[in-house]
Amino acid sequence: MHKLRVLYQGFARSWLTVIVIFVLTGVILYQEWQSTHPSRPKVHVLDVGAHLKPLALETLESHKIQIEWNNPHEKPTVLYAFTPSCVHCKRNTEAVRAFAAAVSPSHRFIGVSLTHDGLKEFLSKTSYPFPVYVRSSTDKQLTVLGTPETILLSSAGVVTRIWLGSYLEKTATDMSKVFGLSLRAVPEQLVQ
Repeated sequence: MHKLRVLYQGFARSWLTVIVIFVLTGVILYQEWQSTHPSRPKVHVLDVGAHLKPLALETLESHKIQIEWNNPHEKPTVLYAFTPSCVHCKRNTEAVRAFAAAVSPSHRFIGVSLTHDGLKEFLSKTSYPFPVYVRSSTDKQLTVLGTPETILLSSAGVVTRIWLGSYLEKTATDMSKVFGLSLRAVPEQLVQ
């Protein structure tokens, strides 16, 4: 029995040594990984009340432009953020065209694609009645939760309202109240 106990203690010590070595190796490897893979910065998403600096965008031909907000006599601006591959953006086409036409007399309306990929083909099918630009890769302030996203800005560039998604009943009703118009909602069956 004594030999069995000695054998067991030796076995337990060797396993304890293996576990300690394993844990220490794991800690060292984790620290090495941390030093070569810094944590990703938090993504800043636009909030109501945020004041945008001049917005860096690109034309369809990749020329850089800036949208300014410094004119207090300028109209408020509606930014419509979308991506050409977004199914909900495609289904929202008629609603956003009608909305842009209705608010354009009193608001500057600008479309902002988040990518150049497939944009020209998308625009040839949608015939948006407003200018469309592409978010610049250097822009860090126009970060959206998803597409489509409609952002209302004061003439000074302050975010006053944000609507995420297609213009379904609730969104269309809220937008109609804010803008004093009657916006037709996208049928729910189209969005699902």
